[in-house]
Amino acid sequence: MPQKQSMSDQVLTQLREDLLNCVYKPGEIITETEVAQRYGSSKTPAREALGALCMEDFLLKFPRKGYLVKSISLSDIQSLFQFRGILECSGVALAARLATEEEIHLLRSICEEIEQFENRCAEGMAQQHDAGNFAFHMQIARMTHNPYLVTATANILNQMRRALTMDLLVSDASGAFEEHPHIVAAIEAHDPAAAEEAMCRHLNITQNRIYLQNFHRSQDPVRPSTL
Repeated sequence: MPQKQSMSDQVLTQLREDLLNCVYKPGEIITETEVAQRYGSSKTPAREALGALCMEDFLLKFPRKGYLVKSISLSDIQSLFQFRGILECSGVALAARLATEEEIHLLRSICEEIEQFENRCAEGMAQQHDAGNFAFHMQIARMTHNPYLVTATANILNQMRRALTMDLLVSDASGAFEEHPHIVAAIEAHDPAAAEEAMCRHLNITQNRIYLQNFHRSQDPVRPSTL
């Protein structure tokens, strides 16, 4: 039987999820009282959760004022995409060699579900897109049959979630996932080179979208790189 989470852990999990989904926007100040009221706890679990998220680099504490939701800089985004490019472009080539028909069918189903969301994209649907995108990339990772690659992919996708969600929230999401069918087709053809090329193109397009959406918020001179 799984061990019941403490109240501090429950608040931490829920608050982290809200930060990942940009419920709290970069630049906002949140307080212990606000967090305690929102998640139904006393101030002590709220304080512990906020402190933990400072350690995870989501928040910055200002004594007697509250906790600032930190922005994601363009250099942070570039570093994340560089790592993701190394990881996922190699991983999708392995998936194209090893994927079973059942795994490919599931990937195709996820891709089609994302397309349905995209066709009727509207305000408030960013979380559905985010969940679909996470499922798509995690399925490719599982198709490598390499547990270490699966774990690494989950970690980097979780770190990317705020940047990706910010992109979807501030722009028209149509076209954001148009490379997914090309990736699926290359895997279906068991063509590692084509799969790697499609994935690298997809990640580069996504990086450029996020860069353009965040340009006005930063004077960071970093420019999008070609993966």
